[in-house]
Parts: sequence; structure tokens; C-alpha cells
Amino acid sequence: MRGHTHLLNELATLDIWEQRSRWMYNRMVEEPRLTAEYVDLQRVPPMIDQIIDVLRAQYGVLYDRVWMNWYRDHRDGTGWHADRPANKAPTATIPVLSLGAPRRFLIRPGSGGSCTVFTPAGGDVIVMHGRCQRDWQHCVPKQTTPAAARMSLNFSAAVNA
Repeated sequence: MRGHTHLLNELATLDIWEQRSRWMYNRMVEEPRLTAEYVDLQRVPPMIDQIIDVLRAQYGVLYDRVWMNWYRDHRDGTGWHADRPANKAPTATIPVLSLGAPRRFLIRPGSGGSCTVFTPAGGDVIVMHGRCQRDWQHCVPKQTTPAAARMSLNFSAAVNA
């Protein structure tokens, strides 16, 4: 996608970002990233609405939700997981659009084992399709070297096929 830096800068100014907490093992911790969600697509910025239209046409999926992650620097990341509720469906088509700096995106079998590493650049889309959400896990690990900001936009649908 062209214009990904402009979209990242536009999204960074919105008052939608949350610092969430979650239980990890036996304590509550802050997630090392910011998140935002659009469950009402009537409210998405026009540029995201255009992206949704392109993805709907490309994949034949009626996307109705956008989940966004903002990895502010190299200290932000997310551990191994599958996206809910997409991991409950028999199949799903989940495009993930990267904005900003390249970051590693790892995928491995849900039972564990070795992983495959992708490094999407700003504007790249990775599509998790079919049984990927059911049978595989993915993560965006923290980095050991400084990194600029990256956002990911994850498009999903209540009914996926």
C-alpha cells in the first residue's frame, strides 16, 4: 500500500488508543503495545474504509471489524497467540496490513516447534487464511535493537469462510 506512513501518522493522532492490562501467569501486567478497535465501521477514517473495500473485493469477505496494534518502539511486542474469535471458526481470512517500520512477524504450529519469520515492510499485507488461526500461532517479538514505530491493522469478520 502506498501512503502507509501518512496513514500511520494520521492514526497516531486519534484518541482511540488504549494501554490495556491482562493477566499473565499470576499477576496483572500492562501489554507492551497500544491497541484500538473499530467494531462500528461507520466510524473508521476514510482511508481505512477504502482499504476495507479493496480487501472485501479481493477476498470476498465482508469485513466488519478492524483491530489495531501500535508497537511504539523496539520494547513493544506481543507473545504467541491466535486471534479470537477467528481461531474458533473452521476457516478465516485475516489480512494484516503493516504501517511504518519493518518488524519481525513469526508464525509456528499451535503445538509449538520451529517458526517461520516474515519481515513485512510498511505497506505490506500478510494474509492468514484457511485454518491458519486454528492450527498456528503468531507473534511480534520485542527487538533487541532500536526500532521505529509500527502499526498493524487486522481485518476480521464475524462470519469468516
